[in-house]
Amino acid sequence: MLAAGETFVALGYATSTVADILKTAGMSRRSFYEFFTSKEDILLALLDEMVHEVRAETIEATRGVEDPFETSVLMMLAYVRMATRFPVVGYQVMAAGGEPRVRRRQHLAAFTETLEKHLRAAHEANLISRGPDEVTLRLLIGGLDHLILSYHLDGARERLPETETNVRELFTRAFK
Repeated sequence: MLAAGETFVALGYATSTVADILKTAGMSRRSFYEFFTSKEDILLALLDEMVHEVRAETIEATRGVEDPFETSVLMMLAYVRMATRFPVVGYQVMAAGGEPRVRRRQHLAAFTETLEKHLRAAHEANLISRGPDEVTLRLLIGGLDHLILSYHLDGARERLPETETNVRELFTRAFK
């Protein structure tokens, strides 16, 4: 799956072929089709794996955290950490359109809903001065997506963890 992601980044989803993925992965066509039915199928699997990783990272990072605002911050940081392990999945999914785009929007809506729930709880507990609103959440998540994309395109995705302090500060300033 990671070879597919790297291929999509290098060649673009639209122009990548299964043969390109196989070359990058060093596997046979037969092996590929034992696991996937198409290029879109592997992109969907890559997206689902990324979402699974974000959830697992979030669960681990927030274990024992009582503060709902800190939980929301840790969710955003988990998103950044996950992005260092995956090639620009979100961007390729949006470029692919169709089912991948629909599924990404569903995952993003679920992430946003969970984030909003924690922020509302933090606001109700007077931990933050303003509650979440749709525009602010979209700007923060969209900005994070753009940050991740720019680091990937610059060949610097391993440096994404260095942005965590800035991400935390910006997120905090948006609500405190």
